[in-house]
Amino acid sequence: MGMLSNREKIFVSVAGFDNTSGAGILLDARVAQSLKQNFFSVSSCVTSQSFFASKKHIKMQVIDRTLFVDQLKTIQANQIMAIKIGLMPSVDLAKDLVGFLKKWQKHESFPVVLDPIYSATLGKNFIPQKQYLKIQQILLPHVQVITPNKREWALLKKLAFKQTPSVVVTDADDASTTIHHFLYEGGTLKAQFEMPKLEFSVIRGTGCAFSSALAIFLAKGINMLPANKKAAKHVQRGINKGVSINGIRYLHWN
Repeated sequence: MGMLSNREKIFVSVAGFDNTSGAGILLDARVAQSLKQNFFSVSSCVTSQSFFASKKHIKMQVIDRTLFVDQLKTIQANQIMAIKIGLMPSVDLAKDLVGFLKKWQKHESFPVVLDPIYSATLGKNFIPQKQYLKIQQILLPHVQVITPNKREWALLKKLAFKQTPSVVVTDADDASTTIHHFLYEGGTLKAQFEMPKLEFSVIRGTGCAFSSALAIFLAKGINMLPANKKAAKHVQRGINKGVSINGIRYLHWN
């Protein structure tokens, strides 16, 4: 296959399906569209999420392994610009994904960004901690960047420093009026920057949107620090143009 422009290549999200579209592959599709990028997805699980005060709940069903692999196979005939990995609920699926990443990266060079999701906006963990760490350990050697929040980073930092070159930690502490971003490379803090925190009580999907935008900006040849800043600003635009439904802010760019 000949050389294609980024507009002709595809951005791939391997993540969960969130029925509210506040996060996961549906939000990643909006991010790709807002950045004028072709989008394919591979669903790792289906979630049912409710944020009504009286009926808050979250449920998850892991995608059948055969179907997961079939989805990955549909990607093979296309040229990939970048891959973002989000919610990965199963050790078996993580191993299957790594098998495909190894094959693809023999022939193409593209950034792989891992958003190591551990829990939902409501705070409920998707999977037990031991299983979560095993999955991340499988994925980490095959990605270029990980984008944990403060809680995820507390779990992952011993693994990540040894196995991945770039780590972007986002600290959005509830008591602070700013969001802090820390960029580590090879275990060393290389840079940090801040963004103002926007005044909404609950905002869905900021981590998903950030990691997807970062993957796309890196694929366009933008260096790590400016790509991070552009991704953070793009998330803020999504919040500002977003829609509030029953007190929950959903990101949009149109």
